[in-house]
Amino acid sequence: MNKIKRKIKNLIFGRLKKGRNVEIKATDIMLTSYPKSGNTWLRFLIGNLISDFHINFDNIEKVIPDIYRTHNYKLLEFSLPRIMKSHEYYDPRYKKVVYIVRDPRSVAVSYFHYLKKFKRIDDNIEFSEYLPRFINGDYDSYGSWDQNVTSWISVMNDRKQQFLLIKYEDLKTNTFHELKNIMVFLGNEFSDKDIRKAIELSSFKKMKSIEKKKASQNFKDTNLGIAFVRKGSSEEWRQYFTEKDHKLILDNYTKQMNMFGYDLNR
Repeated sequence: MNKIKRKIKNLIFGRLKKGRNVEIKATDIMLTSYPKSGNTWLRFLIGNLISDFHINFDNIEKVIPDIYRTHNYKLLEFSLPRIMKSHEYYDPRYKKVVYIVRDPRSVAVSYFHYLKKFKRIDDNIEFSEYLPRFINGDYDSYGSWDQNVTSWISVMNDRKQQFLLIKYEDLKTNTFHELKNIMVFLGNEFSDKDIRKAIELSSFKKMKSIEKKKASQNFKDTNLGIAFVRKGSSEEWRQYFTEKDHKLILDNYTKQMNMFGYDLNR
């Protein structure tokens, strides 16, 4: 009887696995990043290129699923090659990776609002109180920002044909060029017209409008007073960081920030 119970339990668990526990195929393409680094935006950009319909928060899971939202048994129903979203630190099973890196100061601010929206931190917490825990990677299981980034960058030179590094700031400044490079890396060719159309459909203004229309449905049980799609700004962090905050993040992240050419000045 115990063996039967274990088999049933394992079967159920296997079907319901999420996150790092999902089954990964050699042909999978993983859109990987630390949280709040532009992954959702990139999913919209690519989704609006490869699908026959306009992407929204209802149908994105049918095109580029999030491994933390879609169960393993559902993921296995997708046609190969699958394109999937991940925030995991280095996983050797990921054979083809687009890794998005963003200035950790911007990540910290965006994550601050995200955690408040999803009621994972007190709405009255001050940014300076939150920041040390963010730096330590206390709010998720993906490691700290520097650990996550370094885990992937450390293997980048050994996987030149399988690893594409994208800076969020470059994607924002020159979306057309970066998106075109991403699609070449993925082995897909699209006309300039199609790429520009996808960019238009995935603009922050458009995404904010899509979110607003069904916010109570797609983001139920969250703080609807805080938007999921915010500004996407690369400079907003300056409004939040005190001199002490800035010193704290530089004391921990300077090496990695230098690696990507981020300006260390406040």
